[in-house]
Amino acid sequence: MMHLPPQLMRGFGYAMILLIPTWLFFAPIAAFHHMVRCGLLCPVFLDGESPRSGVPLFLGEYDVHVFPGRLAISFVLWAICVFLGWRFTKGGVKHSDMSGIPDTLIELKAGESEAEGRTQVQIDIASMYPPESVPRFELSGVVERDGRRFVRLLSMAGSLHLLLVCWREAGQFPRPILFTPAKESDSYEYVA
Repeated sequence: MMHLPPQLMRGFGYAMILLIPTWLFFAPIAAFHHMVRCGLLCPVFLDGESPRSGVPLFLGEYDVHVFPGRLAISFVLWAICVFLGWRFTKGGVKHSDMSGIPDTLIELKAGESEAEGRTQVQIDIASMYPPESVPRFELSGVVERDGRRFVRLLSMAGSLHLLLVCWREAGQFPRPILFTPAKESDSYEYVA
């Protein structure tokens, strides 16, 4: 069975977060004959029944009635819904606080030389992507921590750091990882 990549599922979630509140608050959702109500609070009303009654806006055969107070309230409610949906979707990621620069240390296997280990780590990361879409990244020299040897992932793309963490948690990445969402905090944790 083929699994969809987490980025695709997250992107679909973000699209739904934008589409659903936008439709509820601003799209035409109710109509009777030639009268169309847009949005739950009806900030815009399209009237095709009455003759032109001095309304300055018109759309084809419809007079457009805009209610600024309702429009402002609809916009505020829409923004709140989008923000809450975004927070809810983002909250599913364990390391969602990306306030600083993320740092990822990838463990070298015992007995591997530095050059051999770096090459193998590059192969391990590249194997997680289709050949045509491997991101650009570099690895630092060996870093010793807790009596183990690691290489540091040198990439400003926080998504690559988070993907490695997610892959490791799912058991798809073969090497232990030390991760921190903010490098300056120096509070690393092992990802099992």
